[in-house]
Amino acid sequence: MAVQFGVVSTVSGVSSMVVNSFSTTENAEIAEARDAQGKVTDMKAYSVSRTVSVKGLLEEGFALKAGDLFAMNNQNYIIESVSRNETNNGYVEVELTAKLSDSATASGYSEE
Repeated sequence: MAVQFGVVSTVSGVSSMVVNSFSTTENAEIAEARDAQGKVTDMKAYSVSRTVSVKGLLEEGFALKAGDLFAMNNQNYIIESVSRNETNNGYVEVELTAKLSDSATASGYSEE
């Protein structure tokens, strides 16, 4: 089996950013049934969400903000947060976190 090196995921919706790291987390929401003594007798996963985190160096023209959509693997994720870190001895770094639940259709924030 070949070991993969570097960032191998393709994040098509992130532009004006040099991606340095990328991570994904999957979480299941689980319902529990309890008996009269309060002990869990049954568990069922009923929803799965995926959260992605993209970190990199800011390029001119970066305009993504919380509530925007970005595409990855032909799915739109909703950006939950965008943070920007500036120092006097390094490049401007940016990190965004986005989420998609199940196979939901994601709609971005609108200030209508």
